[in-house]
Amino acid sequence: MSSVLSRLKKKRGYPVDIDGETFHVRSLTIGELQRLDQLAADHKTGFVVGCALCIEANGEQELPSVAGEDDTAWATRVLTELADVPTDTIRALSDGVASIGKTPATLEKIAKN
Repeated sequence: MSSVLSRLKKKRGYPVDIDGETFHVRSLTIGELQRLDQLAADHKTGFVVGCALCIEANGEQELPSVAGEDDTAWATRVLTELADVPTDTIRALSDGVASIGKTPATLEKIAKN
């Protein structure tokens, strides 16, 4: 793989301020958007937050999937971890992800552009 491709594939976390605390999120990759399109609606929030929530600005996931865990099981586990997080906080994280380069929410929107 070329160094240009390697640099393009680097995941970057971007700061989101929620009530004076800084969290880091990243946008989803095209591959993740393709996987998201295959999930049932009740698993999409868990999948998106699982992909997007970062430990720090380096893009490392806070809630990575574990070996043998499919996307549905992972999304369910992420939602379980988020059970006590207020919905307005989840919305603020989602808004932070959406604001990164104004990334389209679905793969179809990318294809149309």
